[in-house]
Amino acid sequence: MGKKRLELQFKDAADLRRRPGADKFALKKEGKLAGCAFIFGNSSFYNMLDVADNFCHWLSDNDIHFEFIEDIPVQMWNAFLEAKAERVGPTTLNYYASHIRTWEKIINAAFESSEVKWSKELMVPHRLNTGEQELQRIQQMQREDFALIQEYIRESKTQSQGAIAVELSARLGLRVEGTARIKVQNVHLDVKGYWDFGTVDIKEKGGRRRIIDIKTEDDRQFLARLIAGKVPDENLVPIKKDSVNKFLYRAMTKLGLKEKYPATSIHSIRKMYAQETWDNCRNRGYTWDKALRYVNRQLGHGEERNKQLLGVYVKDMW
Repeated sequence: MGKKRLELQFKDAADLRRRPGADKFALKKEGKLAGCAFIFGNSSFYNMLDVADNFCHWLSDNDIHFEFIEDIPVQMWNAFLEAKAERVGPTTLNYYASHIRTWEKIINAAFESSEVKWSKELMVPHRLNTGEQELQRIQQMQREDFALIQEYIRESKTQSQGAIAVELSARLGLRVEGTARIKVQNVHLDVKGYWDFGTVDIKEKGGRRRIIDIKTEDDRQFLARLIAGKVPDENLVPIKKDSVNKFLYRAMTKLGLKEKYPATSIHSIRKMYAQETWDNCRNRGYTWDKALRYVNRQLGHGEERNKQLLGVYVKDMW
């Protein structure tokens, strides 16, 4: 394929696979569509080109350049969908995603040497109601803000178990009920786990049991101090979940952080944990798909919620 503007490369691919006079349903009935990638009808043809043109204009607006469409990584499509998600709803986002997957098939079929693989790691942004209250509810705490809470705990020399529960949530990504439910016997420092620092097993929301990997030596030492001198059936933090929320509310109010996070508290810390776990995975060379699946397992989400991480639990996906 000669070097042309990206828009023209997309059009060349579409032209090569266009079958305007063919009967799609007859071919399908005869079993002649299996493994083929064709564009039937003028409407489908121009819809495909419209998506490609939108994408190419977005690249140009952001000063991003590729010589050939085969060089475009899936991350560019994901960033494009993220940008679209600021203005359109889920139906339109799914429309774009469907056409991107079709473009993969068309390009690979049109240019036989091409090995475009976008579909597997293509992520459709999950957007909740974008009203102000909902946006506040899905806020992710920034690490520098959590550091203020830690400093407040140190300087106040509080003996509150709530302080320990909050720290535990930040280190393991626990929901508030998890911090109050976890027992000494749930901490396993004698097994390696994924990062070689041990694991924690816990039953949380919906009665699902999950295994959380301890991520750092510092986290391991923190847990070792908590279990020291306690019997297996003893709670790691002897506190009720309401008391955890009350402690965090008081601390955030005193620090002025409730103004910044008015509709969330412990859950914003859980989202901070999700972002940092994502960053850790990506820095280690994980693909999008592998990173998403791992973060979801750590959070205790089912596999069906993989794509819901985008824009909700993990804000900065790269």
